[in-house]
Amino acid sequence: MIIAINGRDLIGWILDETIEIENHMHNNEKWIGASAVEDSLTGYQCISGNGAFGSEVLLLDTANTPIESGKLYFDLHRIMPIAVSNATLYLLRIVWGTGTFAAAVSARQYTTVPCIGTGVGANISASASNVICKRIASGTKVWAQVKNATNLATINFIIGLHEYTK
Repeated sequence: MIIAINGRDLIGWILDETIEIENHMHNNEKWIGASAVEDSLTGYQCISGNGAFGSEVLLLDTANTPIESGKLYFDLHRIMPIAVSNATLYLLRIVWGTGTFAAAVSARQYTTVPCIGTGVGANISASASNVICKRIASGTKVWAQVKNATNLATINFIIGLHEYTK
């Protein structure tokens, strides 16, 4: 008896999934900062609303990917906070789409990442947070917005991404 998953035999499915995981875990990671500059030491800054998500910040515009020629897809892998205005929980919403920010949110094309650091400002002690995200086609816009219990709380961060040929 052959067991099938999504129309594939079990061994073929396991092989495909193993290759997918290998490609993700053993890949080059590019760290991007403000103005979508690779290896930038200046981070993006998001500002929260009062217990609500604040305004969106454009992280990647259509011309910012691919970074490496020939790559057709990318995924955000990690976010590294580099400064916060207070040492409380921040929820970063990462949104992607080919149209407007509002359309992407409405289509639920986003993932949410919790971030917290001890210390304030550049004296933050934090580690990179993993991002669980679908593969995104190169040339797709990516935005972020943040939620914090304090109105106008800020978080500065850089993003790490992986690129793929398929």
